Amino acid sequence: MEERLLDYVRDHWQGENEDFMVFLSDATFQRHFKAYLESQGICSLTYLELQEKVRQIEEQRLQAFQRFRQLDYWLTCGDSAVRLQPLTREAYMRMRGGNK
Repeated sequence: MEERLLDYVRDHWQGENEDFMVFLSDATFQRHFKAYLESQGICSLTYLELQEKVRQIEEQRLQAFQRFRQLDYWLTCGDSAVRLQPLTREAYMRMRGGNK
């Protein structure tokens, strides 16, 4: 049996077989399509919604990146892979936990 497909014509979807002609609005098609995507665990955002989500994520990532550019973060993170080179005796003593 040949698989029949709907076509988008002007402002609606339509298709036919030997017995019936089917008509439905784009809103109806999109409602069913979105429900199917969600039932399958597939993101159902529209293209414009996806673009906005990507823009929001890019902004969040930029803000996070700016935090990691701050020198104070690296001075206090405690990661042994970050090498601190004291430039003064006072800084050396603070780094070692000693007094001046």
